[in-house]
Amino acid sequence: EFQRRASERQRRNFVDGSQTDKMVEQNWSHTAPKWRKVDHGLTIEGICENTGCEAKGKMVIFNSQFIDFDLFLSQAVCPMCGQQFKPVKPGFNNCMWRIDYQKLDGSVSKIPWRKNGDRYQTYNQKEAGMAEFTRLIIHVRETNTSKSKPAKEGGSQKNEVSVGEYCSICHERQDAHSTNVVVMKCGHSFHADCIQNWKDLNLRCPLCDNPMEDA
Repeated sequence: EFQRRASERQRRNFVDGSQTDKMVEQNWSHTAPKWRKVDHGLTIEGICENTGCEAKGKMVIFNSQFIDFDLFLSQAVCPMCGQQFKPVKPGFNNCMWRIDYQKLDGSVSKIPWRKNGDRYQTYNQKEAGMAEFTRLIIHVRETNTSKSKPAKEGGSQKNEVSVGEYCSICHERQDAHSTNVVVMKCGHSFHADCIQNWKDLNLRCPLCDNPMEDA
């Protein structure tokens, strides 16, 4: 009974991130209020409820920049008063991003790496709707850590994947543009020689414990 009640507490509402077709681009504005300023990387939007804040009742923007955001552990604060607010939806600008999430039915899903250029993209909250999550983490990387790879079907189409700054096997730096860096099916990247040694030992991904399969 205790475990069931604890589980019930570990759920939070957030925009339904799986509805990527409901994402919209918002135009830049020189007259936007101070609480709507956007940096490169990830943003989190929500309503400031501080009665003493000039942005009270407004949809404000917290700039997480290139720091991953965990819906259950991270905090989003109003840029005007510094008070924490309830996250509603993410936004993206000049970055690579991915979302891992688990809904109430227990199914675990992820939105693969996507790339945003010099534009601000977020969800149309009304059309995407809200959902309850038991886990949701938004991963974000700088665009210069991305690597293009051909799609398995369709010929010329390419997918963008994010390459970590360091190989998690040897802990040396990785160059996203090097042919010696490979991306696994799980989305994690390593040096080619490191991953081959890892496979020879029949080991699983050191970051997510999934099988080491080529993407």
